[in-house]
Amino acid sequence: MTDRCQIAIMHSLAKSGGTIIARSLGAMKSVWLFSEIHPRGPVLFQSVFNAAELSQKYDLQCQAQAWYGLGDLKTSNGSNFVEIVQAIAEGASRKNRTVVLRSWSHIDFLGRPFTEPSGVNELVVALDDYFDLKHFGVFRHPIDQWASMMTRWVYQDITLNDYLVGYKKFIEQPCISQWQTYESFVAEPNGYLQDASRVLNVDYDPDWSRQWQANLRITGDRMASGSGVGEIKLGQKRQIDESLLQQFWESEIYQEILAATGYRHPDFTWRVLSKL
Repeated sequence: MTDRCQIAIMHSLAKSGGTIIARSLGAMKSVWLFSEIHPRGPVLFQSVFNAAELSQKYDLQCQAQAWYGLGDLKTSNGSNFVEIVQAIAEGASRKNRTVVLRSWSHIDFLGRPFTEPSGVNELVVALDDYFDLKHFGVFRHPIDQWASMMTRWVYQDITLNDYLVGYKKFIEQPCISQWQTYESFVAEPNGYLQDASRVLNVDYDPDWSRQWQANLRITGDRMASGSGVGEIKLGQKRQIDESLLQQFWESEIYQEILAATGYRHPDFTWRVLSKL
């Protein structure tokens, strides 16, 4: 391949708020957003859930056909992942759209139940030599994210230490120079998406706020991807056991995450409010 098409990648970890941010970004007219994309995603999903039809929802080519009507991609059954991305990028260019891939980073940095985490972003490795990649990263307070993850059985095999190791490796990715927090998105979505659009080289569309609720071309957290989401806001803080807070505090990796992200450990007020 000689032409290096631009591909924008939004990076988020499990239950980080990435679903609702991607849903809002994907509501822009200039964007073709593809959700939870990983070169091995459909195969790994099928290996765990044995549900072929459901696993297709995480297949890049299936999303292109179902969401954007790209049934005429110049690919074959033997086309590899890069060739499929190239065909989609060319189709998007013809329609003056920018391809944004929401990376399925869970597989690489948390892994289970799909695989053991490698700590390496396979999507970036697969595409970096072939495309002009633009990166935008999203993270959330590690305690809030952990509390949200633990409401889903699919994350139950991930230990606290494994989670913190994966979180730290995720935010240390050298390809990502621009990070924003989920909390800042909730506080000011317009400014947040303008910044994300600039970094990803996407045309900002102010009409996103009138369209995001109707945008169901998304996968991920059902609380953020369904038709019943009424507004963008922080959910009520979950009650955190004092012993769990102590486990976080005593972790050297957690302390390194706080230093890197600028987050604070919950103080007494935060703990009281979380119990209301």
